[in-house]
Amino acid sequence: MILINSAAYVSTGLNAEFGKLPPCMLPLQNRRLYFHQLKLFSKEEEIVLSLPKCYTLSEYDKTYLEEHNVGIVFVPKDLSLGESIIYTLNVLARFDEPLTILHGDTLIDKAPEGIDLCGIANAEDDYNWSYYEDLDGSYVYAGYFAFASQPLLIRAILEHDFSFIDGVKTYNQSNKLKHIKVSNWLDFGMVNSYYRSKSQMTTQRVFNDLRINSHSVVKYSSDKNKILAEANWFKTIPKELKHFIPALWESGVTNDAKGFYEIEYFYLSSLADLFVFGKNPEFVWKIILKACKEFIDTNAKYTPDNKVEIAKNSLLLYGNKTRLRLTRYCKEWDIDMDHTWCINGKEVPSLNNIVEEISNELSLPNPDNIHILHGDFGFSNILYDFKSQSIKVIDPRGVDMEGKYSIYGDIRYDVAKLAHSVIGMYDFIIGGNYHINIPDDYSMNLHFPLEENIKNVQLYFRTMKFAGQTLEQLKVYPILVHLFLSMLPLHADNPSRQKAMLSNALRLFVEYKNY
Repeated sequence: MILINSAAYVSTGLNAEFGKLPPCMLPLQNRRLYFHQLKLFSKEEEIVLSLPKCYTLSEYDKTYLEEHNVGIVFVPKDLSLGESIIYTLNVLARFDEPLTILHGDTLIDKAPEGIDLCGIANAEDDYNWSYYEDLDGSYVYAGYFAFASQPLLIRAILEHDFSFIDGVKTYNQSNKLKHIKVSNWLDFGMVNSYYRSKSQMTTQRVFNDLRINSHSVVKYSSDKNKILAEANWFKTIPKELKHFIPALWESGVTNDAKGFYEIEYFYLSSLADLFVFGKNPEFVWKIILKACKEFIDTNAKYTPDNKVEIAKNSLLLYGNKTRLRLTRYCKEWDIDMDHTWCINGKEVPSLNNIVEEISNELSLPNPDNIHILHGDFGFSNILYDFKSQSIKVIDPRGVDMEGKYSIYGDIRYDVAKLAHSVIGMYDFIIGGNYHINIPDDYSMNLHFPLEENIKNVQLYFRTMKFAGQTLEQLKVYPILVHLFLSMLPLHADNPSRQKAMLSNALRLFVEYKNY
């Protein structure tokens, strides 16, 4: 039996950023930490997850854990580690089985094979670790243990007034434990170690390569123009906006003809992680959204001389681009673009009619909305600093519709990209946090497992003004529908996600008509 022990809440520092979460529920690479922990073990092994009794599993997490046959034991609050483990083992009452324990704040590359062993690693922090000393030096216990005898372990813990580590040391006197040095031990238990461990698990994107060290991020791409345009955006924006961005240290072309730039690395979380996986209260999100509004409002102070020309070119973002991509997707999946749809029980027009209607809403150039543009102002590209209550933005676009360097564009697009995270639920879809049901070819039901505070945040967002205009004045909903329809072929590697994005576009069209 395997026990992932996560029956207490995260430390104060992490709680301040993510809300009240057990450590295994912390975000990591668009998933929760437990998602990565489960990969350490075979599907045939029985896995139990312990959680605080007062913690309420989200609908998505409950379903995911059930589908992966993970048992749950809810543990009373304020128990020590040793008390929590003994409580869980007594609830399960299967004392004749070997026991493997993985701490809920721990991740390793590979689970050591065998029984009666514990993982050890070198410490990198001056923290109150539990140490193991041998002739080779001093190590810390790395949160992974395997015991042949549960009764012997329980007795040893009880002998030491529920001290788990002292119990492990006493167990070792009777059943000799092998101390195995684990590779790539990642600790997520404290705010400092969380961000350092997270930086060691970088996500590679198509065409892009990231290299992260403790101070900086170097971003490479074979698409030189794209990367150097991003660097140019960082270089060129006015001084008033510099506090919203990382410092640009270097940019250029490598010997193998890749474009690159190097920026300072922030030990901060993206708004995508906070929105999808955090438990931040509504008032915190209002502060965060006001910080996003400050960025857009500051951008709106700057207008280029050629705003009429840019306004005309910006229309290409919506009409033809969406039609071409949508036609490509529908051809691939044999979808009739003239067939009507049903989304969540509501009838909606055909895709051709939807594109025509929303394109008509955006058919006239609007030079008054041409200002400094980030170009991809979604939650995944916005980092939040809780100490200063300010945002930092990364991955700007930096080019116009003709591929030329530009820091300007239609500011409505940035507001819509923000909306595609807040009310469009883009980051929930990317994280797999949705339920989709398809009764027939042209009927879909899409559901997001939202907690009440997120629903209230969405209501608040709909009342906000950006650059002095409401979402309706900025025509955010028509742009939102365009965004989700145009990104369909970009997710060809994940058909389920594509269907979720299509159904989400239909859902947003219904909201638009009722807005």
